[in-house]
Parts: sequence; structure tokens; C-alpha cells
Amino acid sequence: MQDPTNMLVRVQNLSKEYRRGQTLVSALQDVTLDVKAGEFCAFVGPSGCGKSTLLNLIGGLDQPTAGTIAIENRPVTHASATEWTRLRRELIGIVFQAFHLILSPSDRFARTGAGFATLAGFLFLVGEAALVVFAGFLA
Repeated sequence: MQDPTNMLVRVQNLSKEYRRGQTLVSALQDVTLDVKAGEFCAFVGPSGCGKSTLLNLIGGLDQPTAGTIAIENRPVTHASATEWTRLRRELIGIVFQAFHLILSPSDRFARTGAGFATLAGFLFLVGEAALVVFAGFLA
């Protein structure tokens, strides 16, 4: 674990479970991560591995089953809806996944000879996001 005073986002032992009928489905299990201010972070993995769930929890769109979330060293795990609205307005940018609207590097951006790293850097620079997720780009 890194120095907590320089963390933009700190997630500790985060878990999320959903109930589907009589079955308990674990969407996220015991995730711990730190993202420092100015750091570039990408969550990459297969469909269903918990990327969207993790971002929904960090963005306050869902509540964790267990664990804690802190943004700029402020605990927000149990923040009110009003506080989450303020945080999203001031600190958190969310780009919702819309697979049919996503630029595909393989058939558009890649034609310029630029690779994934260039695309990732470009998208990071044009936005002011501290946390950038590229879901589906490596498929």
C-alpha cells in the first residue's frame, strides 16, 4: 500500500454481491487499489470480470457489499446521495459504456498507424479524467 496522503482514489477490500433469485452472485471480491493524482489507470479484462462494477462503486452509482472507498482521502463508502452528486459534479467524470458508439482502433484509429497507447494517451489528454477505462478495446 502506498502513502495515503497522495491518493486520488483508495479502494480497500471492496466486494459486491448481487442476488439473482436464490443465488448469490459475486461480481467483485476483495479488491484493493490505489490511484495517485495524475496517474493513468486502465482496467482491462474479459467481459463479466467486474470492471464496470468496480467503476460503478467508485463513482457512487452502486453500494459495495463490503470494503471501503476514499476519494481525495475522504471516506465516501457511505456518503449520502447529495454528497455523491457533489463528488460527481466536482471530481468524478463518468463516460458510460455504449458499445455501438465506441471508436474501434482496429477499424478507424489504427488506419493512421497509431496504436492503442497513442489512442489511450489522446483520450486521456482531451479529457480531464483521472481514471480512464478502455472496455472492449482489446477484443
